[in-house]
Order: sequence, then C-alpha cells, then structure tokens
Amino acid sequence: MKLNEAPVNVFVLGDLVVDHFIPTSKKTRPFQRANVDEVVVEGHRRRTFVGGAANCARLIASLGAGRTCLWGLSGHSPWGSFVQLLDRSQNTAPMTRGIIYLGVHNEAFQMNTITRVIREDEGGGRNRLIRIDDIPYVHVTESQERDALDHLRAEAAAYGLQAIILNDLDMGALSEGLVRGVIEFASEANIPVFVDPKRNWAKYRELYVTCALPNLREWCDIIGESDRYEHWRTEILASRSLESIAHKCLQFMPRVDFHVITCDSLGSIVILKSESGQRDIYHIKAHPVGTNSADQLGPGDILVAALAIEFVSMGPSSKPADRILPSLEKANAVVACYMDMNWHQTPSSKDIAAFAMNNIEVAGQTRVSEAHIIIPESQNISMDPCMLYDSELVSVDPTYRNAITSLVTFLLEGWNEKTFSAILTGRGGTGKSEIIKILQAELPKIGVFVRVFTSLSEYREYRSVESLIGHVQRLIPKEGSKTRSALVIIDEAFTVAAHLTHGKNGVLLLQEGAQGPCKIRFMFIDANYEDARQKLSTSQFESRCKVFRLPSLDSRHIDIPYVFAAACFREAKNESVIRISETALLKVVDWVLKTGINTRTITQIANDMVSSALRLAPDSPPELSNRNLPDDVKESKISARARNLKVFEWARFKQPAERRTWKRKDARRGRVIIAGRPASVINVSYEGLEAKLEAHRFIPKVCDVKANGTLLKGTTIWKKGGLCGMRLSVPKKFLAKWREFVDKTESA
Repeated sequence: MKLNEAPVNVFVLGDLVVDHFIPTSKKTRPFQRANVDEVVVEGHRRRTFVGGAANCARLIASLGAGRTCLWGLSGHSPWGSFVQLLDRSQNTAPMTRGIIYLGVHNEAFQMNTITRVIREDEGGGRNRLIRIDDIPYVHVTESQERDALDHLRAEAAAYGLQAIILNDLDMGALSEGLVRGVIEFASEANIPVFVDPKRNWAKYRELYVTCALPNLREWCDIIGESDRYEHWRTEILASRSLESIAHKCLQFMPRVDFHVITCDSLGSIVILKSESGQRDIYHIKAHPVGTNSADQLGPGDILVAALAIEFVSMGPSSKPADRILPSLEKANAVVACYMDMNWHQTPSSKDIAAFAMNNIEVAGQTRVSEAHIIIPESQNISMDPCMLYDSELVSVDPTYRNAITSLVTFLLEGWNEKTFSAILTGRGGTGKSEIIKILQAELPKIGVFVRVFTSLSEYREYRSVESLIGHVQRLIPKEGSKTRSALVIIDEAFTVAAHLTHGKNGVLLLQEGAQGPCKIRFMFIDANYEDARQKLSTSQFESRCKVFRLPSLDSRHIDIPYVFAAACFREAKNESVIRISETALLKVVDWVLKTGINTRTITQIANDMVSSALRLAPDSPPELSNRNLPDDVKESKISARARNLKVFEWARFKQPAERRTWKRKDARRGRVIIAGRPASVINVSYEGLEAKLEAHRFIPKVCDVKANGTLLKGTTIWKKGGLCGMRLSVPKKFLAKWREFVDKTESA
C-alpha cells in the first residue's frame, strides 16, 4: 500500500495522556507464601507511552513529510514528565520528522495518567485486568487559550497549515472558547478541521467541521441514547436504519460535512454531502486485522490522523466528497496495519508500504435528500412537546432548548445570592423577542419586575448609567409590594446602547444595579456580541455575566418542519389541526435548504399556503398540498415515496369543544343531523336508530348511521369555525321513526 507523499503540515490540539502499562504473567514459584485473597503474578518490564492527542501526532510525524505541531496541557506523572516521554517516543519510533511541541508544560501540573495492569499468556495474548484512571481535569485558562491561538496563527502564517485535528477526551484542554477560536480561524483560512470527540458535542454545535469521527458508543452519548448502544449495533450489523442514523446525525451534529461513525468489527457508517441537498450514506465493512488486534490502544487516534493527512494530501483539485471514501479506504488500512504491529508501536512508511491493503467493501448504501432525512418520521405530530414555556417557540433541537431553559432558570434563581447578569446572542430569527415574552410572564411570578428597553428613543432619553438606573429604581414598587428586584432587558446592547455598555460604563452599570436599594440584574441582547467583545471590559464586565448563545436555524435543520408548521398555525388562527401533504412539506424544506434558511421566509411561505388553502375551502381546516405552494417552491423536483399526509396538532390553538347542535327543521327531514367540534365522538341512538359521528382525533369521518340495522349512507361536511357535520337522506319508510328519534334527542 502506498500513501500520498505530498508534504502536509498538521496542527493537533487536544487532551494529552500518559499511558503506563504493567505487564504480568502467571507466577510458577512465588517468592513467598501468599495470603488467602492475594494473587501473585510475575512482573515484567513496564512500558510508558504518550497518548491522546500525542498518539495522533506520533502517526503524522511517522508518515508525513511536513511539520507536525502538538498543543495541549502537560506536566508530571508518577511515571515521568510528559515532555521527556514525548522526546523518548520520538527517539525510539521511526519518525520522518519530529513533533513540534507548542503546548503548556508545567511540572506543577499533574498529567492525565492511565495505568493498566496487563496479563500476558504463554502464546503472547494480552488481557487487560485493571485500569487506574488518574485524571485531574486541569482546565485551560483564558491566557493559555490565547497562547494556543497565537501559536496556531503563527504556524499558519510562517509555514502554512493543511489540516487541524481536535482530539477531545473531555479532560479540560479543549474549552468551548478555545474550540470556537480554532474553528473560526480555520473557517477564515479555509483549513479542514477533523474532530475526534468524546461525549460533549455542544461546544461544536454552532461551528463548521469538516469531519467528525466518534465511535459508536460516543455517538450514542452524543445523541442522548447511551442505553441503546446494543440496539444500534444490531441495526448496523443488519445494515438497517441508515436513514435513521443520518437523521440523528443531522439533528445532533448538523454542521459537519462528513460523519464517520466507527463501529469496531462492524466497520463504519459514513454520511457525506453529495449533490446539493443530497446525502450519501454508506455502511463500510471493517478492514481485516490480525488476531491480537483487540489489545491495541488508540485506533481512533490513528484513524483520524491517517484520514486527515490522506484527505488533504489529495489536494484541493478534487471535490471533498470525492476524496473522503478513498481517504477512508487507506486510513482503515493504516489502522489495520497498526493493529498488527507490536504493542503501541506506530507504523512507519515502510510498514505501510509492506502492508497488503484490501479494497473498501460496502455492506449497505443509500442516497437521500436532506429534506427526506429531517422531516418528522411519524404521520401524526403533536406540537405540544416541542413548545417552550407555553410560548410560540417550537424546537426539537436539544441544544436550542437547553440554551433557553438554562437562560430562564439562571434568571429565575439566585436573586438572594448573586447579581450576575446574562448576555444573550444569536443571529436574527432565533426567537429573542419570544424569550422576552417568556421572561415577562415567568419573572413576575417570583416578584421580579421586568423592564425592556428596545427603541432608539429610549436610549437617547437615558444617556447615562445613573439616569437609567434611577428610572428603573423608581418603577419598582416599594412598600406593601412583593416586588423587590428587577430585570432590565437591553436589546441591541452593544450597538445601539453602546454608550451604556462599552468600557467603564458597562462595569458601572452592573455595579450600580447591584448596589441600589432593589437588586437589578440585566439581560443584554445583541447578535453582534462577538464583534463587540474587544470594546467591553473583559475582566470586570464579562466576568459578571453569563453568556447564552442561541443556535441559529441553519445549524438545526431538524427544526425547519416544526417552524413551518408553527407559522401555519399562527396564520390559521383558530385551527388546532393542520394537514400537510408529505410532498408539499418536502418541497418547502428542500427549497429552504437550497435557497438559504431564513425564519421570515419560512413564515411567508406558510402564510401564503394557508391563505391559499382557506380561499379554496373557507369552511374547512387547512389541508396544504402542492396546489397551495408558491410557484418558486413548486419547482422543486423532490417528491414523497408515497402519498402521505403529515397531520400536525397543537393544543395551544385548540378551542373549547362546542355542544352538538340540532337544526330541528332540517333534522326532521333527515338532512343535517349532527354538528360538533373535531377531536370528539358523538353517539346518539333511539329504538334501533343509531348515528355516530367520529372526528377520530385528526381526520373527521362518519362511521355509520343505522336504522333498524339498515345502513344509511352519509357524507361528512365541514362547517365554519371547524364544526363538522353529517348529511344523509332517510328513506320514507324510516322517516316517521326518524322524526320521533330527532324529537326525543332534542328534548333530552
């Protein structure tokens, strides 16, 4: 097997680990008699290696022809200093070039250290007996974050970078701020980013990543289904549920170009972008490996390193989607070669050249539109579980929901202990105005007065911090009131209201609010918070505030159908049920994905479609289909695999059920007999005459009308305001009995 030999400069950042191994074997002649519960084994020469992100760097330095930079937090361990161990590994391993260590080394730090007791049998097989995790979770500081970013920029400027790898073990080195800084720099410089995550994907959620490579267990943790690991293994083993896996990936890891989920002996699931709006999903079989492969540590580190260098060395001349599978083919072979090596030995270029690579083997494959993946799988969809705080905000995205619930909880609690304020940022259309309404409803329940500043005229009126604080203090009810605190919400806080928040004024605003007779906390809202940070007092202003970032809709595609449905309900006003044909919903979602995701645009499409449906059938609840689509949306070529209706129900808009009404004149003639609200079942019977009108929760239908066992044909019609009615004709021979039946029912 031959790898591409183009020089590749790679910067690896992540958690660093010292892996220490204590090999043992069976003791034939103990030195002295053992206690009853004591196990005596033969000890052998101990081995210590650098692991984690350093494992990635070791392979890149061994195979690559460019510069390999490594950043992390290092210090001492019971088995030696990390820097010494890294130097030793470079001296013993056949590396083409050395690793340039740019991390933070402090002998006062205790290293992340993992010690394993291993038992070796006579045939050379190894079994892991005990693992001792000594993880201090030393978190990176802000100054260390800045140093890491400075190293990254300097390396890119001086030598150029072709790839960045983030090896994240959730041990504290890769903070949210550092991850954001690295990936934003990579996006600006057009450098691919490869992420090997552990469990926490929240810090990557809003950022664009070239490739994410969790293993199956980590993927289950990310999607919140840790207890369904065996279920997903069974599905993958049978090459089933590929679309469901893609659905979960787009829901929880939306801004990733290529998903590679490694499944050990089952191979891997690969999801990649193909044509516009399309996703190719593959189940790739595992490359054959040797008999002792299960004992090797860190195959995931090897995979991400090999995939990154092979992917970028193929050059920008070919499309990324055309590079990922050939790169994965060679990366899998590199991992198989590593698994056949001596324990923890990094393969060299010679080892790779001598290794026989098998061609990639596809166990299952499908191609679907992204719109097909993200629309709800169920036919009947209740909007109530998607609703946040009884507002019109809807979302099934866990990051978005958690951001809002965390913000509201933060502002509801801590009034007697802290006066920390909040910063809310997010692109337009993320629901900031609805969040203000939620706070205006929730905070007065605990005696907190809410004052909102949004207009330019108000900011002009209160030019100084003192005038604004004084105004709020005067508004807070005094004696005899339960209200003793206030939340001041300042919209466009760092742009339009910059005179109140920038520099010393921002610090003064927070101080004055905390020191007055009534406590005042602030919520600063601004989509341009990141741009304004350099004008704020970082140490004194930001340290007193907690930042909440709302994911924009283009990072949570899974919410598009729900946002569209919510807009339809708002336009339909009194309707609690809306039916949308699957083809129409697919065309809307597909059009939005291709033309740019904008909440206002989605709302406009919903308004147009509902208005069209009501014009065509004013007395019926909206049923949206292709004929209601705007012309530009109708041009989408996507279609449903079957003619299905997606039925959305939202109890928020459900009106109280009205009593059924009898129109005696018509009823005695055997015409309109029953009218009632949908979602209700009406039964009437009298001496052999039975009528049953069933709205059946969503789709109203007439079950049957019988007269002495004879079925009478009836049709369902809709009355204005959502009332449904039934029309039928009663044969003359039953008319007298029917009139008696009507009179009796009416009097009852």
